[in-house]
Amino acid sequence: MHTVNRGFVTVLWLGSFMLFARVATAGHDRHRPEPQLVVSSATFDATNNQLVIRGQHFSWPPKRASMRGVSPHVTLDLLPLTVISATATEIVASLSGTFPEGTYLLTVSRGSGPTDTAAFAVAISHGSAPQVIEGPAGPAGPPGPPGAIGPQGLPGVSNHQVVSASASIGNLGPGQLISGRAACPAGMRVLGGGVRNTSTSTFAVTLSLVSSYPDTEQSWSAEFRNNQAFSMGAVALVIYATCATVN
Repeated sequence: MHTVNRGFVTVLWLGSFMLFARVATAGHDRHRPEPQLVVSSATFDATNNQLVIRGQHFSWPPKRASMRGVSPHVTLDLLPLTVISATATEIVASLSGTFPEGTYLLTVSRGSGPTDTAAFAVAISHGSAPQVIEGPAGPAGPPGPPGAIGPQGLPGVSNHQVVSASASIGNLGPGQLISGRAACPAGMRVLGGGVRNTSTSTFAVTLSLVSSYPDTEQSWSAEFRNNQAFSMGAVALVIYATCATVN
């Protein structure tokens, strides 16, 4: 007669159950829909010349929250920034202390999917100019010779601002498109832009980005398509355009 070690059988069954649970959980994580990357705030730290960005889902899946070896892509008016540190909820990027003041379009991306990118308008300010204290004025001297007029300088860019426009539909059916356009104020030109999927529908995260580009010199256009065989429900977009006066 053979004797069965019940303790060994129990441990073996428990280990098999734990292994099955881990495999099931891992499979569940792989099939979870990727959530929309969200930027909730962006602050310029003038003391350290850093841009501190906070939000949600800067990494996905959650087990990559430490961002080891994987850095999100951050741009400011399409200019890539160097990422100093990053977690799933906060990114710190370096920014030159001589970066011109103004409002810029910030974009954060963790990949190429429709839910992997978000945009945010951020104001860059280096603080107020130092106050100049002047002494009493002395007697006026004789007028000097008229100054020579130099050649005209190169065109400049000023009056940066970010404008946005919304687009929505109550139910986006299979194969249907949704598009929108953000237009600059009169007399200004578009320098950059982007789009954010703000839909709250469960299935809207699977929308496919078709295009995001400057359709004219004064506007930015974006378009999404429902490539699924079912309706998405309500879908909403926010399109951004970075505008400026070009002299």
